[in-house]
Amino acid sequence: MLFGIAALCHNGNLLEVIMTWCRLRIGLLLPLCLAMSAAPLLQQPTPEDVNIPAVRVTTRLVLVDAVVTDKSGQRVKGLTQNDFTILENGKPQKVAVFSFESRGHEVAPPRMPALPENVYTNRPEYDMPSGPLTIMLLDGLNTPVADQGYARSQMLNYLGTQLQPGQPVSVYTLANSLRLLQDFTDNVELLKTAVQHFTPQKSVEMQMEEVEKLLPNLHITGDTGVRGRGPDVRLVFTRMADFMNEQVKLAIDARVQRTVAALELLSRRMAGYPGRKNLIWVSAGFPIEITSQVVQLTTDADVLAQGATAPEQQVRVETSYEENLHRLAAELTDSQVSVYSVDARGLIGSTLADASNKGTNELGLLRTGAEYGAQVARSSTAMQSGQDTLLTLASESGGLTFKNRNDVTAALATSVADGSAYYLLGYYPESKQWDGKFRKIQVKVNKPGVEVRHRTGYFAKDPTQWAKSKDKSHDPELNAAMSFGAPTATMVIFDSRVAPPAAGSQVKVPVEFLVNPRTISGEEMKDGGRHFVLEFHVAVYSPEGKLLTHKDTGMDAPIKADRLQAYLQQGIPFKTDVDLGPGQYRLRLAVRDGRTGYIGTTEIPLKLAAK
Repeated sequence: MLFGIAALCHNGNLLEVIMTWCRLRIGLLLPLCLAMSAAPLLQQPTPEDVNIPAVRVTTRLVLVDAVVTDKSGQRVKGLTQNDFTILENGKPQKVAVFSFESRGHEVAPPRMPALPENVYTNRPEYDMPSGPLTIMLLDGLNTPVADQGYARSQMLNYLGTQLQPGQPVSVYTLANSLRLLQDFTDNVELLKTAVQHFTPQKSVEMQMEEVEKLLPNLHITGDTGVRGRGPDVRLVFTRMADFMNEQVKLAIDARVQRTVAALELLSRRMAGYPGRKNLIWVSAGFPIEITSQVVQLTTDADVLAQGATAPEQQVRVETSYEENLHRLAAELTDSQVSVYSVDARGLIGSTLADASNKGTNELGLLRTGAEYGAQVARSSTAMQSGQDTLLTLASESGGLTFKNRNDVTAALATSVADGSAYYLLGYYPESKQWDGKFRKIQVKVNKPGVEVRHRTGYFAKDPTQWAKSKDKSHDPELNAAMSFGAPTATMVIFDSRVAPPAAGSQVKVPVEFLVNPRTISGEEMKDGGRHFVLEFHVAVYSPEGKLLTHKDTGMDAPIKADRLQAYLQQGIPFKTDVDLGPGQYRLRLAVRDGRTGYIGTTEIPLKLAAK
């Protein structure tokens, strides 16, 4: 399913059309406009405002969360701006934003006023809890079933014994897709119930990789699967091994793409929440090779000509996902998300020395010492690669990695402590060349014996180039954002109203949007106004999650300078509709910035009565 722009308005007098539309519907828009104008996100941002949104395309402010600890691991407090130095690619930068963020004991934020009937929003302040925000992600896609159960029990132990009031946690799972089990709360019973609902299950991709491990190793002299057999038999096993090898590579690629997409979706979900967010990613290892791998291949002629002797081998360089990893870390830190990766396997011995491993291949024959040793080496290399990736993603985002220890709860406690005491620094880069290249960030503190953890850099890309380079014929980001039950995206903030019309057999259901213009990018016009390009998407699902219909429209909105301020205060309205009959539905709504590709979403219930 592809949600492209089905219709795009190009109307030179669109501003007047919008203003007329607004006046005709002032009874509807007034409560929305009042609510929007009162929202903190619509206040004019200043350098002193430490709750600056993590990603905003109209500025070049780079935010850096810095956790400073002493030799014993305790957080260092009381530092001033003069104690810090920020370097970008080795060059000092002027600090424009500085504050010490101490969270966890502040007074709960004031309760937001209730939204009008049939009005919905993706504004974070409507479910913004007090205290440091922690996200638990139980990764079933990349973790063996037994280890999933262990990780779940560790999380339940932490929630039941260590979670304190004012420490809100949300719980997500990753299997076929990313799913929210419980939104932010410090209610222990709600969180424990959510974790208990997680059912360990083996992913199809990991099953494929386990099958591959059972194949005979044809490159080891004396392999029990082919020893004493003729060239024809050896050829069959060679081709089988080559086929399974290709299938495993496809399975690994699928795991990488799905994991990256899920973490990107989580990043977009958290972008609208101010401050540092800590992601506890409990996994057995990200399926990625940091360095390119060399694989040995043989030809049919080699096998038939050389029989059971070790054949001469060809070399092929495998795919590396290193670039995917770096870009994922950069996107997470753009949303002020730091990763605390936890190896779900706890204390790790040999992956082969367990009761479930029979020591045989697919023929039921015992493996020789050489064959067993080769499999141990392969397994150890794969394990190390996965742990290296956990370490890389954590270190590049300013978090930590916990591995080879039987204590998942330590990671949870550490992440909460880091989110409760950190320094927020921001600077406007001296270099104004937005060439898309990676820029390294260093934060130094002029105090002896301290350690600083922070994001290691960012990609200096111009987000407004998205419209020129994005391939609209294949749009997995939008598809993921519009999928049933996906986490709410907060990169574009909007209110919506879906009022059920009078009962009827088939009716047009009006869907109205009001977009916060401070969360989108407008191209500056000659008169000082802004030219906005927006996409509006509506997907209608059954309560079970089946897609019933969708509608995709767009708006080209040049707003003149003399009216820009009014729109900044009131929002940009848009109206569409969908044809539906009586029944119960789930509507997935999205607004996408046509210049940057940033997305905001929400999901709402709808019930239409019959006559």
